[in-house]
Amino acid sequence: MPTEIPLPAGIHERRADVDGVATHYLEAGENGPPVLLLHGNTGDAFDWIAVLGRLAASHRVLALDLPGYGRTPPLEDVSPQGFARFALGFAAAVELDRFDVVGHSLGGMMAILMAREAPERVGRMVLVCSGGLGRATNPIQIFLGRPGVRRVALAAGLLAAGALVSTVAGALYATRQPWRIPALWYQEHIRRSRIPQFAATSLAVITNITTLLGQRYDLRPDLSRLRLPALAIWGIGDPITPAWQARSVRLVPGGGYRLLPAGHYPHLEDAERFTGIVESFLRNGEPAAPPGDGPQPDQSAAPRRAARSK
Repeated sequence: MPTEIPLPAGIHERRADVDGVATHYLEAGENGPPVLLLHGNTGDAFDWIAVLGRLAASHRVLALDLPGYGRTPPLEDVSPQGFARFALGFAAAVELDRFDVVGHSLGGMMAILMAREAPERVGRMVLVCSGGLGRATNPIQIFLGRPGVRRVALAAGLLAAGALVSTVAGALYATRQPWRIPALWYQEHIRRSRIPQFAATSLAVITNITTLLGQRYDLRPDLSRLRLPALAIWGIGDPITPAWQARSVRLVPGGGYRLLPAGHYPHLEDAERFTGIVESFLRNGEPAAPPGDGPQPDQSAAPRRAARSK
């Protein structure tokens, strides 16, 4: 089913068959190296609506709806590993032999796993407020992941005003500048929040990725084995995955990170600055500071090594 929301010029809806699953995705740009955008939990391809057009000037950009989200049917496996395998299958279905990947939250965990499992296919990796880089997370995430709470949250979300309330409450909780998020995102989030499967998948994923002690998956050992250009971008006010976890990207040789004045969605809250950082990194492999951005702490491990060698 096509979206009922008019898309910005240059962004197109597509479908691909991934092992029998009709997978919905958005695509922009025809020339340049391919970039795969992976959304997080409670999201879909529209989470990248403010980024797609900007990156399309220099790249072919694809943002898919993961199974159970948006307009893609669900799968039984809702683990990060299962989603990572699906995303690699999607890349093969749309004939991406080698590509860069940008993953947000759950999508960041997927990006790490994809780079681990198929290093010959993943060129550069950008982790945006990623999960899996430490055990700490907001207690609200742990609370929502408990089975009894999950059933109550699912029922409440399907009430007449539930979609609107959950969208506004989610934006206030997860972001620091909700007024800067595009109206298209709010429209799409209200629409998808009314879909029982979307809510069920979102809550099932929270249950899968959390325990009573915090995040279930610690992917830092996997980072230390990767050999590719890597960058983490984090909202300094992220209430879900704390900003200090961005430092873990330095486990990848030469990995660096950038902090933005945002919450858990810097790509929606400050799309222009976010895209500038990503474009620079994909072009040069270095997290160069955009004009007027000011100093950033510990942007890259490489400058520190150079300073010590003098």
